[in-house]
Amino acid sequence: LGIACRLDFVAGGVTSKRAELRRLARAAGGPILYVGDTEYDVAEALAAGAVAVGVPWGYRPPEALRAAGATLVVDDLADIAALLAGALG
Repeated sequence: LGIACRLDFVAGGVTSKRAELRRLARAAGGPILYVGDTEYDVAEALAAGAVAVGVPWGYRPPEALRAAGATLVVDDLADIAALLAGALG
């Protein structure tokens, strides 16, 4: 899909997204960003203290992701990279 250069890793087959996000945040020693395409993804990210980024090219429209509390909704993963670059430097 051409996005591998924008990802550190993918954790698949996780039983509890919330628990895994908390574990990753502890390991990182700070906040993490979680990208998801459903309201459930947004809820799990927020419950774990992660920054919730919604992507509407999955199952749900942008309005639903925003209503669920997504910190940000982007159409392209490159938008996330640009925002992070601006925030970090």
